[in-house]
Amino acid sequence: LYTIDTQVHHLGAESLLKLGKWMERKWRACQACKFDALTVLETVGIESDILQSEWKAQLKEQTKPLTKQSNSLGSKAVKDIVSLMTTKAELIKELDSLNDMLLQNNYDDLSDLMSLQRAVLAKIADLNVSIAKKQDVLGINDQADLKKLVNNKFLQV
Repeated sequence: LYTIDTQVHHLGAESLLKLGKWMERKWRACQACKFDALTVLETVGIESDILQSEWKAQLKEQTKPLTKQSNSLGSKAVKDIVSLMTTKAELIKELDSLNDMLLQNNYDDLSDLMSLQRAVLAKIADLNVSIAKKQDVLGINDQADLKKLVNNKFLQV
């Protein structure tokens, strides 16, 4: 029993010494990497305030909690996209009517008509961006559901 106890004590002391040497090697390697990084940062010339704010933004973005999954989130996103597409179709009809007014010279003030056209075009562009963002989030099954709904004759009436 004494022999085993002595051996365990000896191995514990030996492993503690090796752990200390390992930590020293890691510390020196970290210090070398830190020195290399600092020299690169000095040559780039970016202020440390900017780097710190970018680091905080990156940290916040990468550590935010994941969105919770639900069975209804996909169908809700599909319904949102269909709604946005319907709104876009209505805006396109409005733009067509404004263009018809322009072609038929049926307007009081040309600048008002042109500003309305620009506003409608801006809304359509915003809707296109929103639709694209929502479509990118959809999974394969939800994209298939969206295609079915878009091609549905009853919904187009």
